[in-house]
Amino acid sequence: MRLLAEAVERLKALQSGEIPPPPALTRPAVAIDLPITAHLPEGFIPDLNLRLAVYQRLAQAQTDVDVAAIEQELTDRFGPPPPPAKNLLWVVRLRILATTAGIGAVQTEEAAFVIRLLPGRELDRPAVERKLRPSTSSGQASVTAHMVRLNRNALGDNWREGIVRALAVVNSALAVPA
Repeated sequence: MRLLAEAVERLKALQSGEIPPPPALTRPAVAIDLPITAHLPEGFIPDLNLRLAVYQRLAQAQTDVDVAAIEQELTDRFGPPPPPAKNLLWVVRLRILATTAGIGAVQTEEAAFVIRLLPGRELDRPAVERKLRPSTSSGQASVTAHMVRLNRNALGDNWREGIVRALAVVNSALAVPA
């Protein structure tokens, strides 16, 4: 989404005869690969330029308050967001939480959801295991210094809540660098 937002800004600048802005220097993007359909359907926002502008605003959102404001505006202008749009808002919130926690990826791998830290970051493994109990003792989660693996089948329909909870635990249990 960030790349799309930067491309839209560059195109707008070129169309108006201006020099495009340089790419923004930001934290590394969080790779999110989850079994979820997340987008703004054409039927919800028919105008392509407006859809792109909303994607851009979502890519620039830095806090849950930013996302909530965009969600309220969408509801006011277009009605209640359909499921793919609600999913997109959730993914943006997840990205913000993951970025804050120093996470590089939240991915689906086989029968698990895997949360990987950015290089150079390390978890206080005992603290994560303690805070994720009973998940770790029941086989729902396993923890290493750089990764948390959540058993997808054990989480069942509550997998979204499980991922958000694990991200919050990771954020609170980062090891202090030596």
